[in-house]
Amino acid sequence: QRHPKRQKPPAKPDTPDAVSGRKHMDVQTEQYLEELKDRPVEVEADTQTDAFLDQLPAPIFIPMKTGVDAETQVEDGELFDFDAEVEPILEVLIGKTLEQSMMEVMEEEELSNMRQHQEHFEQIRNAELAETQRLEAAEQRRGGGEGRGGGGGGGEGAPPQPRGCRR
Repeated sequence: QRHPKRQKPPAKPDTPDAVSGRKHMDVQTEQYLEELKDRPVEVEADTQTDAFLDQLPAPIFIPMKTGVDAETQVEDGELFDFDAEVEPILEVLIGKTLEQSMMEVMEEEELSNMRQHQEHFEQIRNAELAETQRLEAAEQRRGGGEGRGGGGGGGEGAPPQPRGCRR
């Protein structure tokens, strides 16, 4: 009869259990040690370039000419005499400017006179209106309104009689 082989449980390490609050870590135990690094290897390299030579600025672009060139020679006095040609134009400009300004001044004076006449007319009208109101008030006090037209006042066109006087 065969007895099945029992598997042996894995062997326990020869170290005691970790103290409370601590734990075991794997440690490299090979014959050759390997350095562990957090940073990669850095390498410095130098290069040198030739100095730039100063370059001339690019020339301005001038397009090629097309067509034929023509020339005309003008001597002094052939075209026009500025002083002689400008004088009539200046006279017209100055004349129109002075005429316009005189018209504006005359319009302002006319408006001022119209305002004065209007104020004078309004004063006369206000005085006549006040006199009419005074006469009507006096008529009402005197007669108590004896019909239309101010009857009893002595006739048409007669001046009003002072109080207490009868005809």
